[in-house]
Amino acid sequence: MKILERLSKSPPRQDAGDPGSAGASSPDEDQLPITDYDKLDAKRLRPQLSPLSQVELAAIESHELAHQARPVVLNRLHWLKGNEPVSGYDALTTDQIVQALSEADTGTVKAVREYERRHQDRHEVRSEVARVLPTALASAGEDRARDEQAALVQAGFEGREKAAGGLASGSAPDGREG
Repeated sequence: MKILERLSKSPPRQDAGDPGSAGASSPDEDQLPITDYDKLDAKRLRPQLSPLSQVELAAIESHELAHQARPVVLNRLHWLKGNEPVSGYDALTTDQIVQALSEADTGTVKAVREYERRHQDRHEVRSEVARVLPTALASAGEDRARDEQAALVQAGFEGREKAAGGLASGSAPDGREG
């Protein structure tokens, strides 16, 4: 079973920022995933942003833009916001991610590694990524790139053989007599 299939069949956790919860409906301070948000200075706030889900980050960004618009906080939010490695990733538990990684392709494993570095940076997930990455199946993009590289190498060898054959017969590579 592929990671995407497994994710679509696993029940998501209900986080404060999940759709339908208080954190997603209003960016008022009392409903943000960080307690006393507006009372925190940017230096204390920055490390609390990393473990938040994409939904929670969007709520924080909306609130920040409407209220204090601190450049340091907005830059951090911009850096953290992005696509989850797979849909629903933020709602998965560590155990669900570790289990799903065993059948993931290298593209997905690398995406999980990068996302974890920026966000929760869970030791268990990082260890599993390091364990499965060397043996993970190549993604479709990697297969395509490998095939294209092999074709270029083969074309290079054929070109060299043709040029060498021309030199051996006494003509220059451009077809002129040497």
